[in-house]
Amino acid sequence: MERRANSKNKAPSKTETDRKCRYNSKYALTSIFICKECGTPYRRQVWSKYGEKKAVWRCENRLRNGTKYCKNSPTYDEKVLQQAIMNAINKQIQDKNKFIGNFKKNVISVISKDTTTEYDSQIKELEKQLVNLIKDNAHNNTEEYEEACKEITQRIEELETNKIKSLGGRDKLNNAQEFMDNTNIYMSEYDDTLVRRLIRNVIAVSENKIEICFQNGVVVEENVDYSQ
Repeated sequence: MERRANSKNKAPSKTETDRKCRYNSKYALTSIFICKECGTPYRRQVWSKYGEKKAVWRCENRLRNGTKYCKNSPTYDEKVLQQAIMNAINKQIQDKNKFIGNFKKNVISVISKDTTTEYDSQIKELEKQLVNLIKDNAHNNTEEYEEACKEITQRIEELETNKIKSLGGRDKLNNAQEFMDNTNIYMSEYDDTLVRRLIRNVIAVSENKIEICFQNGVVVEENVDYSQ
């Protein structure tokens, strides 16, 4: 199931998660993997048993306080969790229009480094509007809300395209579109760099389910399959 971002999952902003999380940032999930029950970031641990080591992810609140404030947060095997995330990414990549949208953001970040354009302030203002809209509709998912999110997102995309044109990056987008039209891409191995670029938040919903919010605002539910 796929939808636009809705803060019912209570995922904190990047600033909030960065402030809360003080652990090793070499793992992309450290700052974006959030417990749906209490809103606290997850933390990576390595378990050792009978000489074998296994990496898992657990709610930091649950680790600190037991079940006092967070009673039902699941523990995730890292390999299984990573596979679920890659499954979701691959589904998005197969939808080439969405992938190009994310590629567009990466083009912007590269060609506009240390460069300010007339579009930046407008984009930032629209992004703030989108965040506030999501917060104000934390427990609603009405048609009016969906349309408002869609309209703001489209306006941001238009401004980003204009920004790329103004900075001479149109050829890069055209090349990416041509590449995607002639390529069937499937990412088999988990990649932290890819996760940082494409994903805004991962929400721990239950032992067998996570929600993934992509940078383009699309939210998908993905099964965590321990049978593989």
